Amino acid sequence: MIMAACIAGMTSCGTTRYISKADIANVNEAALIAPVAEISFIDREGQVYLDEALSEECRKLLTETMLYSGVPISGVIRTDGDMLSDNCLEAIHAIRSINPKKAGSAPIPEALDKLLEDNGKRYGIVLFAQGFERDAKNFRKEAVKGALLGLVTGIATLGAVTVTNVPSRNTLDTWMAVIDSESDRIVFFNHLVSEVSPTTPPQVVRHVEHLTKRLCK
Repeated sequence: MIMAACIAGMTSCGTTRYISKADIANVNEAALIAPVAEISFIDREGQVYLDEALSEECRKLLTETMLYSGVPISGVIRTDGDMLSDNCLEAIHAIRSINPKKAGSAPIPEALDKLLEDNGKRYGIVLFAQGFERDAKNFRKEAVKGALLGLVTGIATLGAVTVTNVPSRNTLDTWMAVIDSESDRIVFFNHLVSEVSPTTPPQVVRHVEHLTKRLCK
C-alpha cells in the first residue's frame, strides 16, 4: 500500500535544491555513502512490488555514474551488514524526507554521522533513488482505461475531452545530500523526479548530472 501511494503521488517532473554556498565551497572531497535504490515493478495485473533486480541495477548505475561525474569523491563507504545497514537505511530515508527549505537547520542522523567519523571522513554524499517500471501490457490497459475515462468525463460535462488519466510508464525520483560530520549539518541538498526509466543508463546519468552540477570541480 505504501509503494502504491508513493507511485500514485509521483509527478512528471520536478526539482528542489538547497545550497549553503559558504560551506559547499570548502568541500574539496567527499566520501560517497553507498547509494540506495528502491525500484518497484507493476506487473500485468497491476500489482506493485519492490523488485530487487531492478533496485540493484539502478544502484550500480548511480554508483558508477557518480564515480565518473567530476565530483571530488575520495572513496565509497559501504553500509552492508546487520544493524549498521538497517540504521543507515533508516537514516538515509530520514535525509530524503527533509523539507529542502529546512535542510540547512536539519541535524545529520546519528548513524550517518558515526559512519563518516568511523571512516575518518568529514563530508559524505547521500544518494537515494526511488521509482518504478510498469509491465507493457499493464501500461496499455491502463492507458486505454484513462482515455475512456477522459472521454466519458468530457461528454458528461459537455467540455473538451482531455486525456489526463494516462498512467506513467516509468518514474525515477532521486535525492542527494552532502553532509558535514564536523558541523553536523547538511550543506547541500538536491532532488529531481521525472517520468523516465530508473534502469536506463542515459536517464540515470541525466539525473546525476542535474544533482551534482554545483559540486563538480
